[in-house]
Amino acid sequence: MIAYDSSPTALFFPETRPTVFGTAAIPSEEALAIEAARLAYLCFETQVQARLDLTSALRAADFGGPTTFNDRSVVPIGFFTDSQGYAALRKADGLAILAFRGTQPTRPRDILLDFDFHTAASPHWPGSVHHGFLHAAEALWPDVKAWLEGEGASRKLLLVCGHSLGAAIATLIAMRSKAERLITIGAPRVGDATFVAGLAATQIKRTRIVDSDDIVTQLPPKFLGYRHPNDGVLIEKNGHINLMPNPAQVDQDVGLQILFNLAVPSIEALPPVLSDHATVNYLRAYWP
Repeated sequence: MIAYDSSPTALFFPETRPTVFGTAAIPSEEALAIEAARLAYLCFETQVQARLDLTSALRAADFGGPTTFNDRSVVPIGFFTDSQGYAALRKADGLAILAFRGTQPTRPRDILLDFDFHTAASPHWPGSVHHGFLHAAEALWPDVKAWLEGEGASRKLLLVCGHSLGAAIATLIAMRSKAERLITIGAPRVGDATFVAGLAATQIKRTRIVDSDDIVTQLPPKFLGYRHPNDGVLIEKNGHINLMPNPAQVDQDVGLQILFNLAVPSIEALPPVLSDHATVNYLRAYWP
């Protein structure tokens, strides 16, 4: 069983852990999605070894080699989003997976995207959507679309996933690609009530996993007009999965207790509002 990890490394550098693919049979779609989303943090766009590690991990789960997406050069210098993701196909059963990378503290443009939280309308999504998330999804879409129409055209089911910022991008890409399955891990709020209603009206089977006190799932705050869909699954403090929590448990808003916890972090052990966001602490609830 995977132990809870409150270290800064677990939160800020999730890619440093070895993959769990190949260590046991994958127990669920959620476990597959969480590990696939964690692997998206490997810097495959700049590091040869990271790309080899991603390919090896996916092969351990019976997927073919990945096609990677990297928004750094397809738009004018100064306007790229520095967003990444990858696609892979499992030919044995036709499962295609799209996984998107979350916020990396060493990448300034990730932080800028997160804080670009004014909402904007788009012809591709209903209502109003977080502008930073919208920008990232639109930047990656042409390459994603090309893969879906090329290597991914033989798929039988499309699963889209991501963690943190990657979860927001995954939500938008799943809607535009008409995916069958969407699994988000530690997702922030993506849009307004009209957007949420539009997402609920799709045929996408959705699972939004929330780990206890994870602060990212409470942002951007409701007073700015943001809402979550009512589809949350809660990982409780003991690591048990609550499939039918009270909606208030998985749709909290930032409060004074959280602000207090953030004010007194430890160098070696982060407070739960931060460490609950680490991918490994999501994976521990779903991996044997």
